[in-house]
Amino acid sequence: MKSGKLIKKFWELNKKSPLGYSVVAIYLYYIDFLIKEKYNTWKNNDWKNKYGKPIRNWQTTLKTSLPYMLTSTNNSFIGNIPRIKRPK
Repeated sequence: MKSGKLIKKFWELNKKSPLGYSVVAIYLYYIDFLIKEKYNTWKNNDWKNKYGKPIRNWQTTLKTSLPYMLTSTNNSFIGNIPRIKRPK
């Protein structure tokens, strides 16, 4: 399948969820929210990272921190699962 047809098929499948929003639009909104939160954190910390070091290139810092932002928020609920002991 050519890439143009593949992209068209993807957008057809992704047009609307049962709630009326596309999955990609929701994901992009979520990423936008995470970036705005990171910006506000840096701004409130006088443009320093969480280790207190100054941010010299915000684009590089954002590029390196984005994968961690996505994985940490998706897996944050895992810590709340109680440990179940195996029966003897």
